[in-house]
Amino acid sequence: MVVLDMTKKTDVRITHKHYSLENGIFTLQIDVGDYDLTNKIITAKFSPKEVETGNLDVIDGIINLPIYSNLLKSGVNYIQLNFRWDENKLEQSPKMMWNISPSLTATEAAQEDV
Repeated sequence: MVVLDMTKKTDVRITHKHYSLENGIFTLQIDVGDYDLTNKIITAKFSPKEVETGNLDVIDGIINLPIYSNLLKSGVNYIQLNFRWDENKLEQSPKMMWNISPSLTATEAAQEDV
């Protein structure tokens, strides 16, 4: 679980991580504490890739953030939630830091004799 120190709001927490074998997508579920999500469009910005997601699903106050490989790279990555409403209102969460290690080198499995 990642807990961030915030000065204006209570903690933003990644409460669950979920990988679906059905669609191969890894999803973070984020509890944003005191942020009001009513009638807001929520997206996430990833750095250093400088990519922003489309609108994220919110279920019972929990934001579901699907993670795709094009959003991340090896090393330190930052995720920041954007809360938009009206035409030009924007509030941002603190940045969450995620250190992505390179994949382990795979070895070939031995062929089985039939």
